Amino acid sequence: MDKTGALKDALTAMSHQELLDLVLKVASDRVDFCCALLANINVPPLSKASQKVGLLKQKIRDFFEFLQEQYIGNENEYDEDERYPELDPIMAAAKTLPPKQQGEIFWYLMSCGNRIFEDDCRIGTQQIEEAIAAYVDAVIQLFQEATLAQNNGEEREIYRLNKQSYLDAIINALTWKMCRYGDVSDCMEYALTTYRSS
Repeated sequence: MDKTGALKDALTAMSHQELLDLVLKVASDRVDFCCALLANINVPPLSKASQKVGLLKQKIRDFFEFLQEQYIGNENEYDEDERYPELDPIMAAAKTLPPKQQGEIFWYLMSCGNRIFEDDCRIGTQQIEEAIAAYVDAVIQLFQEATLAQNNGEEREIYRLNKQSYLDAIINALTWKMCRYGDVSDCMEYALTTYRSS
């Protein structure tokens, strides 16, 4: 057997992780191998939706970091009805994305909002409550599209979803600290009921 055939057989017998570890080790040891590898790999560019998700997440992260900095050392009274105009265009932009990315953005907004409460900061909850509703709407729409695609005989990776994992995430979110404020708990429970009946 020639060397190429033996190498092919050996690499084929390796698990994905073993092969990845080997490639990374050789690439770190040999610059020429690393350069040759990079020159021969086609990395698909991020889709416009993925780029937009990254940008929106960055804007959400920046906003909540700014909000937290404003809160620290400032003992303003807590106003659960306070709105933050900076979040409105972010939420509007998220609603233009496909349902899966919408869900990702709104979940991220909910998580960042909860982190503020975990750090003992109190902020208005209206837009968090709106994000909860938008998250559930996006997930329901995603599953409706999945059902339609499956009924049409389509097999796409995006439609291989686990409905229970989304349900579990909402149930776990009911324990978040932010659920003690405003109408967040009611919104979560309504979202849960809506999701279960979809």
